[in-house]
Amino acid sequence: LSLKKVSSHSVLAFPHCPCYSRLRNYADQIVYVLDFCENCAMLARVFKNWNAYHLYAFLIIAFATMFRIVLSVLQWPATESDEATYNLMALHIWKNGALPIFMYGGNYLGAIEAYIGSVLFRVFGPSVLVMRIEIAGMFALFLLGLYLLTYRAYTPRFALITIAFLAPGTELMIHRQVAATGGNAEINVFGVFVLLISFILAMGKVAKGWQRA
Repeated sequence: LSLKKVSSHSVLAFPHCPCYSRLRNYADQIVYVLDFCENCAMLARVFKNWNAYHLYAFLIIAFATMFRIVLSVLQWPATESDEATYNLMALHIWKNGALPIFMYGGNYLGAIEAYIGSVLFRVFGPSVLVMRIEIAGMFALFLLGLYLLTYRAYTPRFALITIAFLAPGTELMIHRQVAATGGNAEINVFGVFVLLISFILAMGKVAKGWQRA
């Protein structure tokens, strides 16, 4: 900081010097380099204090999510009737203001995916890919919740092993984690976060006045 002040004041002291513009450029470059070094030092401190396990977990979850999005872009797996039904429900919610509670023709599956998909349709336009990106996002939330749960209940290393084991998945698992067929993606998210909240309540990590689970 002192060097920046010295460099700027020394140049401004001689505004009529023939080399003023060149010296001014040099001073600006020095200030820019000093600012860059300060930012690098700040970033290094952040990474030094950052939990390495969280960083590895972020990379695993990002890889698993992008892998499923790439499969969706490559149109794998092929669209089936259940996925088409949820796309139609999302389109009806967006365009016609429909308020379905259950899947069309199946009163055992909810319509959460369709409601979320209707919002994405409004923003990005209707397509199978948009619905599949939604499902990939739900899978990312599932991995995040599972990591936080195992991180708290067991050890950070076991939490990483758990999500790393589930990130690739088998062919059947990936099929259910990519296609918007209803009931597969959201139930995993709700289930793992219910367990996480229950564990936090049981450990007493809540505000005073809440009963322990």
